[in-house]
Amino acid sequence: MISDCPGDIATTTELGTTGKVVTWTEPDATDRSGTPRETASHQPGFEFPVGTTNVLYTFADNANNVATCSFSVTVGTGNKLLETFGTFENDYISRNVSNLFHVIALSCI
Repeated sequence: MISDCPGDIATTTELGTTGKVVTWTEPDATDRSGTPRETASHQPGFEFPVGTTNVLYTFADNANNVATCSFSVTVGTGNKLLETFGTFENDYISRNVSNLFHVIALSCI
């Protein structure tokens, strides 16, 4: 059984930087047959690049029963971006303004 699986994490970094160190409390797993083996795609304290990265923890017991915990880490550039537009995906932000659908392409310098 997995406990304390983190939820999705969103944070920002200063303009002009390429990533940010992100930390979280690691999930834990218990099993009646002993302590499960853990593998993780990323560890707390890893520097994540700007954008969205999926994090995966896999736990396996001695009988090779497997349980997983996954979440995403999103790093945006500059606090104003997330405060103004909310979440973003694939460098495009969708806004509904005056009943018209607008797509704004973003580029970072």
